[in-house]
Amino acid sequence: LCEQGGLQPLTLLVALDVADIALPLLRSAEFLIDYSPPIAPSDLEALDAKSVDELDLFVVVTFDGSSDSVAVNLMAPICMNLTRRLGRQVVLPDGMYPLHYPLVRTRE
Repeated sequence: LCEQGGLQPLTLLVALDVADIALPLLRSAEFLIDYSPPIAPSDLEALDAKSVDELDLFVVVTFDGSSDSVAVNLMAPICMNLTRRLGRQVVLPDGMYPLHYPLVRTRE
C-alpha cells in the first residue's frame, strides 16, 4: 500500500514486481457507512485475524473518463491486516453487493 501526495483520499496498491502497475483503493470505512461485508472464517484465518474488526477494508476504484463517473467494487473488497502485513481480495456471494457502485457521476 502506498499513499502518495496529491492522491488523497486514494491509496495505491502497487505491484512489487512491476513498478508501473497499481490499483487505486479507497478505505471503505471513510466513504461507505453501511458497508459491512461478511468475511468468511477461512479468510480471517488466512489474514491472521480473529474478527473483521482487526482488518482494514478497501474497495477498488474505477474511473470512466467518458462519463466522468467514479465507482467502486463492493463485491470484492481487499481485506488487509496491516499489523501482520497480510492482505487478500475476498469475493462475496453474488448479489450481496454490487460489482459497480457509483460514487460520483458528473455527466449524464
